[in-house]
Amino acid sequence: MSTAPDSTAEPAPPVLEVLDLTSRGLPPRLTSVEALQKAELAPAAASPGTSFAGFNAIAPQRVLDTRAGAPVGPDNYIVLPIGGVGSVPADAAAVVMNVTVVAPTRGGYVTVWPSGSSRPETSSLNMAADQTVANLVVVKLGPDGAIRLYNNVGTTHLLGDVVAWARNDGHFVGLTPARVLDTRASLPVAGGAVIDVPVRGVGGVPPSGAGTVVVNITATRPTSPTYLTVWPTGAPRPNASSLNVMQGQTMPNLVFAPIGANGSISIFNERGNTDVLADVVGYIADGAAYVPLNPVRVMDTRTAFGVYGVLQDNLSLLQPSGRLGANQTFTLDLDNQFAASLDGSAQSSAAGFVFNVTAVDPSAPGYLTVYPSGQARPNVSSINVAAGTIVPNAVVVKPGPRNMVSIYNETGTVHVIVDLVGYIPLQNVLDTKDETAAWKFHVLYVQGSDSSANPATVIPQIRNEVEALDGWFALPAQSGRHLNIDRVGGVIEVTTIKYQQFTRSQLVNWEASAGYPALGQLVDDGYGNGQNRRWLVYFDGNRLDSVCGIRFRQFTTVFIQNACGTVNGSIPASAVGGSIGGQPNTAQVALHEMLHGLGAVPTCAPNYDDNNNPGHTSTPNDLMYWNAGVQPKFLDPGRNDYYGHTNTGCTDLEDSVFIAPAPPLPLAAALGS
Repeated sequence: MSTAPDSTAEPAPPVLEVLDLTSRGLPPRLTSVEALQKAELAPAAASPGTSFAGFNAIAPQRVLDTRAGAPVGPDNYIVLPIGGVGSVPADAAAVVMNVTVVAPTRGGYVTVWPSGSSRPETSSLNMAADQTVANLVVVKLGPDGAIRLYNNVGTTHLLGDVVAWARNDGHFVGLTPARVLDTRASLPVAGGAVIDVPVRGVGGVPPSGAGTVVVNITATRPTSPTYLTVWPTGAPRPNASSLNVMQGQTMPNLVFAPIGANGSISIFNERGNTDVLADVVGYIADGAAYVPLNPVRVMDTRTAFGVYGVLQDNLSLLQPSGRLGANQTFTLDLDNQFAASLDGSAQSSAAGFVFNVTAVDPSAPGYLTVYPSGQARPNVSSINVAAGTIVPNAVVVKPGPRNMVSIYNETGTVHVIVDLVGYIPLQNVLDTKDETAAWKFHVLYVQGSDSSANPATVIPQIRNEVEALDGWFALPAQSGRHLNIDRVGGVIEVTTIKYQQFTRSQLVNWEASAGYPALGQLVDDGYGNGQNRRWLVYFDGNRLDSVCGIRFRQFTTVFIQNACGTVNGSIPASAVGGSIGGQPNTAQVALHEMLHGLGAVPTCAPNYDDNNNPGHTSTPNDLMYWNAGVQPKFLDPGRNDYYGHTNTGCTDLEDSVFIAPAPPLPLAAALGS
């Protein structure tokens, strides 16, 4: 029996492998399984939704495990704070979470909903006594950043693993769960039959503007082992499954379903009769940061690895039968296959994948973990299984390099099927890239994949700081002129970029790897090219080597969470004594590096520092002195090194096109009176 990270239930009797076996010519194995106690659920009214940004996929993070204390009792709920926990920022508005029940004493259901609202009459997960089962849920966070988890009967332990989060920015709209289908009130869905379920204009989904519906599908009281397929109405039915269920079993699964013709989704039942429930939990707006796909099979260990023959070089990791062995990890490489599945789209990388992963006929109770390749395997489970069962679960996973995803099997052997149902695009640029204005400094704010800071909070601070350093530079005691900084309507333009392929640590310590990968990526994205632009880059990260800023090519880089100072926008433009603040700070660092980018300090300067730090002066109170701690600072105080000097043939920043022309003289002065 599995003991970590999830204790699994005792093995159930062997059951039928039903995933499209008839079309593949594989022999079925018919057995029986004890029926689960069905959950008696009534329809619920939808509540107004809250809009959210595109999902941010993260490595799975455990936020709940009641096994360290007491189980959740009958007709009881627990409150789980999530906002501000681990990698989830405090201003997150929704999370995608894998919820697992462990050792329930009775068959029943669990409901997950936003804290602060009434519990809906829906289910998020159904279980039998002593069964360990998981389901992915998308849940809006309450005003206190928390959710609630309700257990209807018996006692059960609950586990929660967050795999993605979203902010309140208008792409994903979370709803308090609302039931839009319950065939128990009429007739079950017959084998081979298809039903169309209208989802636009019902359950809180608007009549227009929604491209994908997020719905929890539950099969209950099936008369035969079967599977359900959910896809957009009007499109060809894909060779993929959304949910697998045994005879008499109740099984839920979360589905991201593109909305098809007539505002509907279609549901196919492969064999026997089964009742079907559908609870809408949210929708994704047209054009939002999630791309739904007509489901495509990318891995099936029972055959030749599905559509694409993925990773034939990994065959040695599998058993002769094709099954994934105990304590083994299989790497699914989608680098080329992913692009091929997008119907001609040029997209070749993703910030996150949405899969339906199915474990088929495990030989022992255990679990599967799906996680980003190249990272340590997290202590979480994606699917929990008993011997001989077929268990599906939706999985949202952040890929590793080359769109690689790892799948780990804890015990026994198991067949694994993976259907790609959608992806979160790799959206590095969060707002419009601005590269039109020449001979200007363009300001960038760059985040890593694990950055939790809200750009809406940081960008005003960056603007204030850049205004302050420009104000200092324009003081009469300094240059008397302003820097040419890119502005829109007089406001400094800040372009925000979030790199999913770099963590904050990788961003700020990029010189440890050849090629400066973070800055190289900026160049690849169209920044830093050409001599007629300069780029002031604020990196969201903290250097461990006390370096405050670095200049590389056309880039000025500043690390905004550093012992050298933090972005705070509090530096006065009329700094007393000509100092940028009273101590080293990111404004001073930024201006120092910006002037490096313009050519300061030339080797021909009289006070050029030949001994300690090339590119600097040997004058301690000069802005371009190597030690930022000496205060106050002045711009070339002797006017003989790099600004306003008379050294013929030596770089003079006073002539730089990146500095605004000197203001015209008053008329009287111009006439010599």
